[in-house]
Amino acid sequence: MLPEISIVIPAYEESERIGNTLHRIVDYISVQSKVFELIVVDDGSGDDTAAVAEKILSGQANCSYKVIRYESNRGKGVCGADGAGSCPWPNCAIYGC
Repeated sequence: MLPEISIVIPAYEESERIGNTLHRIVDYISVQSKVFELIVVDDGSGDDTAAVAEKILSGQANCSYKVIRYESNRGKGVCGADGAGSCPWPNCAIYGC
């Protein structure tokens, strides 16, 4: 089933904060009775941003997810656009951490 809502989260060096962000989004969306997906785009972080996102999202039964990781920093705009490009339209939101 296609998601009703796709949320793109561009992230750079966010390993300390992204866990809280993802938990809050999942908690909110899960009570809305919507089929949703989260797309985290790690913009070449030198920390464990992608690994933290993968660990948290892999444990969520009520959402699908993608973690996209760039080797080098490409900029928040590029990450948002690329993440949105991987969403099934029409309902896609880009969230700024």
